[in-house]
Amino acid sequence: MCGVFFYTKNQKIISPETVLEFLKHRGPDGKKFIETNEIVLGHRLLAVRDKPEKSIQPVTSIDKRYVLSFNGNIWNLKTLKEKYNLNENLVLDTTVLIQIIEKVGIKFIHEIRGIFSILVYDTQKKIIYAFRDNTGQIPLYYYYKENKFFICSEIDTIYKSLGISPEIIEKEVQDSFRFLNKIGYKTIYQNIFKVIPGEMIELNIKTNSFNKKLFKPKIEKNCLSPFDYVGSSVEENLQNYGKVILNLSGGIDSNIVLHEILKRNSKIDICSTSFDDDQEEYNTDFKIAKEVAKKNELFFLENKIDKKQYLDNFFKSYETLEEISGNSSSTVWYLTYKFIKSHNYKTVYAGDGGDEIFVGYDWFFLNKSTRIFKKYGKLAKIIMNNSFFARTMFFYFNFFKKYNTVLNYPSYFDKVKLFDNFNYFIKASNLYKNFKNNNFKEIPNSLEISNLIASQFFWLSNETFNKNNKLAMINSLDVRFPLSEFNLRYNFIKTLKQTDFETPVNKFKAREYYSKKLNSKVFGKKRGWPAPQNWIESKQIIDQILDIMPNKVLYSVKWHKIKNDLNKNPSIIRDRSFFPFISFLILLNKYNLQK
Repeated sequence: MCGVFFYTKNQKIISPETVLEFLKHRGPDGKKFIETNEIVLGHRLLAVRDKPEKSIQPVTSIDKRYVLSFNGNIWNLKTLKEKYNLNENLVLDTTVLIQIIEKVGIKFIHEIRGIFSILVYDTQKKIIYAFRDNTGQIPLYYYYKENKFFICSEIDTIYKSLGISPEIIEKEVQDSFRFLNKIGYKTIYQNIFKVIPGEMIELNIKTNSFNKKLFKPKIEKNCLSPFDYVGSSVEENLQNYGKVILNLSGGIDSNIVLHEILKRNSKIDICSTSFDDDQEEYNTDFKIAKEVAKKNELFFLENKIDKKQYLDNFFKSYETLEEISGNSSSTVWYLTYKFIKSHNYKTVYAGDGGDEIFVGYDWFFLNKSTRIFKKYGKLAKIIMNNSFFARTMFFYFNFFKKYNTVLNYPSYFDKVKLFDNFNYFIKASNLYKNFKNNNFKEIPNSLEISNLIASQFFWLSNETFNKNNKLAMINSLDVRFPLSEFNLRYNFIKTLKQTDFETPVNKFKAREYYSKKLNSKVFGKKRGWPAPQNWIESKQIIDQILDIMPNKVLYSVKWHKIKNDLNKNPSIIRDRSFFPFISFLILLNKYNLQK
């Protein structure tokens, strides 16, 4: 992963060199910018495919028409080189991309598979194009106001470069509290927007016209069985330069990634996190991971986190996220990535995304968890299967209701209206409908499949990928999720049937296929990486939070009431639908907006 930026010169910017410095953590291996009379296009390099001196960007096409700044990885390089008769010895994504762009122009986006944020400037037409891959693994933000345009990998860099302070949009704050994070293209900040997964934006410098639309993903149906796509995805992710490591848990998904890596005789080191605490139940996953590494004779790195480390880095981790988050494990991930980078690794692999294709969560099994179908039977199912709005409402209320801060803490908000809730679900429904029809049009609209795809679109891209990308990149570390690749998603989900959502245990297909291939202990109950609960409600953190909390209503939040309740009951901070208040408060403090 790297850092990219582009801005029009009709606005006051500190300097291109300073912008590059702001993004240094995203690319310590190289830097460059290209400037014309109208624009500046820049790049910070984290070299993960070849030596740094060969990888410097932006790059220009031979005919000088196109300039490219690329962040990500392209997986189908081999087929691209064959199709376009390129030198088979090329290993850099950027080199292959710019040659294809020169041949077919912006249509190149329909040819590539991978994870990416891409900026292309057409010097002839004076148009900048920006793309984010269909899984949304790499964030991309832009500032747009009065034809002034600045697009970048991070929000903070935009503000620092423009020399302005953030402005918070009250309504967007409430929307973030409805789903632990902000869905769609808006953020909580005035004039700052997100490129959503699978979206292309186009800005014409000459006419000042701005357009955006979704683009079709590249699908390759070249495997015999659904689990062949798992192996293929892992293999494609193994294209690397520099030291690599797998963040291994005691669960199925990361162990599947490990199995597929070892199956290809690839060398991989293992990292797993333990907690220096008397509550040993928090180290269950660590012990299994250590056992698996030992059995396979792999180098094992223990990331041992103590309470002081956790407390000292709590605020820093949530400041890094830039957006409201409901994930109380972010500090653990921040420290894990920091630890891995301290041992000079370039790339870290993880198993995120497996739950959303292997049917991993209990709530995906509607026959077990949903009273509505027992009461209304076929009629309810018919409505759900034929209405995007009904399916979206179901998605939120069946599982994410318990994470809805506005719903669960209405007394902490000022000016909450019923219509606002309804409007939110309409907006979410339209976002989901467009994403589903563009990316999974051939796949049936059943409620079960819909829940999987909605989880990928709303949850993975906005929470999991956003969190991991920023916490890893602040430590100059490339992070990859082989089980989240779009080609794997599409081809695996296409094979799912109704019976796959009625099995006795979750991930039934994966369990069955890998039953004799993985350590039997990984098929038990997975705990994940939550820090010991008493750490987050420690006096140090609670006092820090109370110290910066306003004694008034601010952005429709009754902070004085929250302050009083938190004083009385510190354990409330562990509630996931309460935690977004803490995340938001840390952001307000970061930008000095809480006073």
